[in-house]
Amino acid sequence: MPDKDQGRGTLGIIHGWGFDSQVMTGLAAELSPCWNTRLIDMPGYGHNHMTGFPQGIDNIASNLISAIPPYCMLVGWSLGGMVAIKIAHSMQDKIKAIILLASTPCFVRKHDWPHGIESTQIKNMAKRVSTENNEVLQEFAGLTARGDISPKETIREFKLLHKMNKVDPRVLLQGLDILINTDLRIELSELKCRVIMLLGDRDQLVASSTGNATREILPSLQLNYIKAAGHAPFVSKRKESAEAINNSLRACSL
Repeated sequence: MPDKDQGRGTLGIIHGWGFDSQVMTGLAAELSPCWNTRLIDMPGYGHNHMTGFPQGIDNIASNLISAIPPYCMLVGWSLGGMVAIKIAHSMQDKIKAIILLASTPCFVRKHDWPHGIESTQIKNMAKRVSTENNEVLQEFAGLTARGDISPKETIREFKLLHKMNKVDPRVLLQGLDILINTDLRIELSELKCRVIMLLGDRDQLVASSTGNATREILPSLQLNYIKAAGHAPFVSKRKESAEAINNSLRACSL
């Protein structure tokens, strides 16, 4: 007889750039009545200590696969959503669904992808992250909160997290390099699992137009928006985000 957690299904939650899995604890708490939630730290973040750091998104995904039980679902925020795509592509038939939370298969603007941000914006952060680590993370928190109905509350929460968050600048640089150079549109189109995209409708880093553009790549994409939310809807609209995730997964009959 399966235990309670198995009956609920396992939901792995992957954080994004700059902040470890603690940033997702509030969302995990909202989801835990319905799912067996598991916070996952990327290499170099939180409890995932390493003497060396994996280069590139493929190696990051490989590092995390051992922490992910078969037939689970994944929620990935921002960079974590890109990692979730890679993991699902590597574990075809063993991942039930992925939820791209304020995430995109291609973060920067290209000639055939006008929905990303300018790569120069990320490159400018990369130039400063080694010497101005704290300032860059604070600026990122501001960008994340922009568009929220109450941006000051989001920034306040990120400031509290920043005090507990210790990340090697080399890890931050590698993450920015991934955001600049990674395009997962082909991998996304080849996924066999359910894919759900949940975007803040005022996100300044992942444009709302990304949703319909991604649906053109993957017609089965289930698309939802959180109103009056920026790049961290799981902070500014935590209950609404959890409800949207729960409803989406139930709709998939998982």
